[in-house]
Amino acid sequence: MSEYKDSDTYYFFPPFDGEPLQSVMVSIYTIPQTVRILFYNSRFSNIETEAVKSFLQVFPDYSGRIFGRNGKQKRNKFCYELYLTETETDYNNLKSYGFELAQKVSCLASAFATSTVRYDEPKINAAWDYLFSEWLQYSMFEYADAPYYEEYIIKNGKPVKLKLYLTIRKRNEDTKITLIVNPGLCFITAKAKGYNAEKIASQTVVDYITKHYPHIVKSTKDFYVRKEINDYACGVRVDSDFHLVDGENIMTTTTEHNNYLVLESGVLGDYDRYAALLFSFARNNGMDADTKKIFAVYDMKKDIDNLGIKMYCPVKIVIKWYDREIFF
Repeated sequence: MSEYKDSDTYYFFPPFDGEPLQSVMVSIYTIPQTVRILFYNSRFSNIETEAVKSFLQVFPDYSGRIFGRNGKQKRNKFCYELYLTETETDYNNLKSYGFELAQKVSCLASAFATSTVRYDEPKINAAWDYLFSEWLQYSMFEYADAPYYEEYIIKNGKPVKLKLYLTIRKRNEDTKITLIVNPGLCFITAKAKGYNAEKIASQTVVDYITKHYPHIVKSTKDFYVRKEINDYACGVRVDSDFHLVDGENIMTTTTEHNNYLVLESGVLGDYDRYAALLFSFARNNGMDADTKKIFAVYDMKKDIDNLGIKMYCPVKIVIKWYDREIFF
């Protein structure tokens, strides 16, 4: 597995396995020093295929790496740029095939989100769309506004796969996701449905503990929220050895699963967005997430106007052993 490390947080992503779900790997990569050549054509459709095809016609035994990206249009012609790692080769023969030679380009080291797909235009388009429209939206990263690349995997003189390189950086918000074992949390909670459900459930809990456990009102700073469409469960954290006095619509809720993904942020973000981010993270890492049991804990220890948040998502870790799947 590849990993991306930022401070003390690691992000793991499974290698591409041919499943319908697009797999993404995040790591620090270095695009080596290259020679940039420009291919011009009056048609934009399939311009990258024409560029690589024309190049391989002139250099059928080329053994270096080939990268590419869209270039700037020149008058009425579109451009696709090839980046070639054999920097000492004489490429002047390409001029009669629609190419213009450009300068050498220094190596580029950056954090990239990468994905490898079969060399098929619909699959390539779908892969780029997934990276930008879905994966990036729910990941811990944002587009770094730097050059992207496509690397052509050549076999028998033809491209068979394409590796996508999207430059990324950590989001500005202070957010991280980690995998932990059962934290052993316990809460007094109440449920409510429909209009004002969150307010009703919260008030039910506050009224209950004010009557029976007034010391908890003064000491607790951790507030529990679990959302399901129009239903809410709200509560406050208590010690694990807490004994509940009977109350209408009052219960104790504990963490019961072996493993949890925890999203921790100093920025109070949207509940649904953070929940979707956790689900996406779990799915991209081969974990089975119980989305109905996701809950948030709001931390008011420091500043009531600047709440911190932790969101917990119970997960099962799936390990394939021969033809069996083992869950942890």
